Amino acid sequence: MIIYSIYDKEVVFGNQGYGEHTNISYSNMDIGGVSVQVSKTNNADLRIERILSTNPRDYLNPKLQPGCLIQR
Repeated sequence: MIIYSIYDKEVVFGNQGYGEHTNISYSNMDIGGVSVQVSKTNNADLRIERILSTNPRDYLNPKLQPGCLIQR
């Protein structure tokens, strides 16, 4: 089954064991003038979760892809 939703899988499925984390805190930040949503990892780095931009070129930037780590 495929669910098309604008919401994260954690929001749609709730606490049913889907996904690797249940208590994820997200924050927004700018990287190179592009707004992204990040979450903290276990070793205090930040992981990009999504890009919040209307510019299609921002989605092609390999440094801003979801899953990339930002070291503090």
